[in-house]
Amino acid sequence: MDPILDAIAAIEAREPGESFSYREVAKRFGVDRTTLSRRYQGNSQPHIEAMQEHHIVDPHYEKELVQYIESLTARGLPPSKSMIKNFASTVSKWEVLDRWVDRFLDRNNPNLTIRYTVGIDRDRQQANTKEAYRLYFDILNSKIKLYKIKARHSYNMDKKGFFVGKTTKRKRVFSQQMYEAKLVKEAL
Repeated sequence: MDPILDAIAAIEAREPGESFSYREVAKRFGVDRTTLSRRYQGNSQPHIEAMQEHHIVDPHYEKELVQYIESLTARGLPPSKSMIKNFASTVSKWEVLDRWVDRFLDRNNPNLTIRYTVGIDRDRQQANTKEAYRLYFDILNSKIKLYKIKARHSYNMDKKGFFVGKTTKRKRVFSQQMYEAKLVKEAL
């Protein structure tokens, strides 16, 4: 347990009306006298608790955002930093800055990684067979049914393929686990 909390517990455990000295209690538990008196009187709080009050996005929503990013990665749609910024701004009702996204990614470093997407043209050249196209459209159909994507939400069907969004080489945020397992390296 935290020595400050132990010292506060010792102060609260004394009999009502019994006198005590912050200096003696602080010395016994090896804590700063001023910090002990401020904490006991409710004038200050632990750093972690104070910082939680200043979170733009609630930690619970941050966990949900990480899960959402992982689900997007599993679908082959890893989000960009600007998309994460929009998600967080929507949840928090405040305009989130680019720096918040960087700190969010740092806080969730074991779960998320930011990488450049792999170019899709090289893969298309290697997969230019009738069987590959059949498999591609079978998977595409199953994903459209699985995620209930309506036709109006898909676009740009042409000789180069089916795209949801842009396919330029950009930085995207991936699930660390899926990226390292080489399950996904590019956006659809």
